[in-house]
Amino acid sequence: MNIEAKIVSSLGKVFPDKVQGSEIESLSVFADEPASFQLAYRIEDVKRPSLLMYARIESDIKEWEEYKVAYVPVINALPVNPDKYFDRGEPGLFPDILYKRNNNSPVADEGFQWQKINFEKGEKHLINAANSWQSLWFTLGGKKNPLPAGEHSFTIRLYSATSDNLMVEKTFKLEVINATLGEQRLLYTNWFHCDCLADTYNVEMFSDKHFEIIESFAKAAADTGMNMILLPAFTPPLDTSVGCERKTAQLVKVTKTHSGYEFDFTLLERFIKVCQRAGQTHFEHSHLYSQWGAKAAPKIMGYENGEYKQLFGWDTDSSSEEYALFIKSYLRALKPVLQKTGVNKNILFHISDEPSDKHLENYKRCLETVLPEIEGYINGDAISHYDVYKEAKIHSPIISVNSGDMPKFIENAPNRWLYYTGESLVEGFTNRLITTTAPRCRVVGVQMFYFDMKGFLHWGFNYYYDKLSHGLCDVKVNPCNYGNYPGTSFMCYPNNDGTALSSTRMKIFYEGILDYEALMKLSELAGREAAIKLIEDFFGEMKFTYCPEDDLTLINFRKVLNDEIKKYI
Repeated sequence: MNIEAKIVSSLGKVFPDKVQGSEIESLSVFADEPASFQLAYRIEDVKRPSLLMYARIESDIKEWEEYKVAYVPVINALPVNPDKYFDRGEPGLFPDILYKRNNNSPVADEGFQWQKINFEKGEKHLINAANSWQSLWFTLGGKKNPLPAGEHSFTIRLYSATSDNLMVEKTFKLEVINATLGEQRLLYTNWFHCDCLADTYNVEMFSDKHFEIIESFAKAAADTGMNMILLPAFTPPLDTSVGCERKTAQLVKVTKTHSGYEFDFTLLERFIKVCQRAGQTHFEHSHLYSQWGAKAAPKIMGYENGEYKQLFGWDTDSSSEEYALFIKSYLRALKPVLQKTGVNKNILFHISDEPSDKHLENYKRCLETVLPEIEGYINGDAISHYDVYKEAKIHSPIISVNSGDMPKFIENAPNRWLYYTGESLVEGFTNRLITTTAPRCRVVGVQMFYFDMKGFLHWGFNYYYDKLSHGLCDVKVNPCNYGNYPGTSFMCYPNNDGTALSSTRMKIFYEGILDYEALMKLSELAGREAAIKLIEDFFGEMKFTYCPEDDLTLINFRKVLNDEIKKYI
């Protein structure tokens, strides 16, 4: 029996019928930077339907991450406004889920009485070759497993489980540069939805089990560069129809008294500690007013005269004097808690998500209400209209990648961030749907550096509802929730046991962040002008509508960038 196998880049995609991606033999990374690649394999002999194999790795690298790449069924692969930068338009199986495997599991014959079969003991995700292409994903090094400088060799061998015959042998080379990228400079957040986790796993909100689940998902996020997490002090007023409400996800206990309001921050402090333990360093406070214009207060539950009830919500106009009294009292009480927990000024305050020109006066009034209480802290919101930013004096505008006002923001907003949605998938704009090409996901790192973005926000890390918080999807079997945009509302998959499953998109987006960080490294060593010149010499003038044609373009750029940095270290 013959097996075809090849090492392909992380920016390739291994479909059951085709490998879309280039073969590679090596990469160069910094000592604290992860390097990812894939081993694609299939049986060439169609007379034998499948073969169970086991893996053996030989390397001077002692710790690595090894995954089996799993497919998800995409029933709507064609974008609403298709351009040419997506993988394929037909429904089918797309690679995305990463199932963690053990490293060099012990092998034992535990087959039938009449047939030897060597199994990897303790391994949940066995390697079965078939006529269709499959792949293993490897990540070497990283911040938690820094590697010594020099050349490293990583040899993968796959053996038949029944005969012990060597079926596949491939070697990958890794150059580790004698320098580190250091602490991440880019602030990066995906909205973290605690209610989705509670509903998915049918656990009580902020129970012990819920906090275990939250920590697993927060850690998976931190491991792929997300360093800021949504803090649901009050139920986030997001994706909720006017007059309707989402499941209550409120960390702060509120009691209304005759003299004002009292606050119990016990759960909030626990949430912060859990997320910090998971690797999160920054927080973004849930929005202080309703979405799309700050018309109302968010849903806030509390106790009044011993009764648990809704104190504020859609029926509370944002200009309410009582709500102004409440929110000012709350913010004053919160600041000592931020000091106590070590958050300090590492928090972003939101007012209202995506206000437009018609909401300008409303938004300005709300921001001015709370601004004296959050002086010295960052405030920022997703926004596409320059006039709202300019008139309201928002500190950090979070700009849609396809905003028509983007040139004005780039020229006049020094603390600008970037965001996009699934609907931004037009004209080559960067995106990270399951069906978009991997280079389209990763190129955002170079673009954010070129246009001097300070942060990135996306609305869905683990949003498993459908539109406006209706329904509940198992995204492993239905990744086309939320209006049939495959993967737009989530990056991370829920495992059956309450742990987080990473995706290839999480890894690839992180590679884009690492490109940003490497460009920052060059900028610090040789000046920003030198880094900009390097980009323009390689790509020409960079635009947000630029998308690489193949998976090697960005890999080759990183080699050029790394070689340039080595001149200064």
